[in-house]
Amino acid sequence: MRLLLATILAAGTALLAALPAIAATGVRSVGFGSHVDRALLAEASGAGCSEVMARSSFFGRLAEVLGGLRRDGAGPSQEVGE
Repeated sequence: MRLLLATILAAGTALLAALPAIAATGVRSVGFGSHVDRALLAEASGAGCSEVMARSSFFGRLAEVLGGLRRDGAGPSQEVGE
């Protein structure tokens, strides 16, 4: 599984413009930003970001967000053949 993590506030319009193409490739994207910037978070969600959350939620759920990744990049943490 490939994963894109992005700070929505810092990303600006370039990321928002690229999100539809990124989503089309099947890359899971998780965007996070200030909880008070609801409009920008909603814009990221509408542009194709898989998950959008407040920064505090992101860091509180970081282990869960990263849980399906393997160090070798081969995908979810499952043995081959399962």
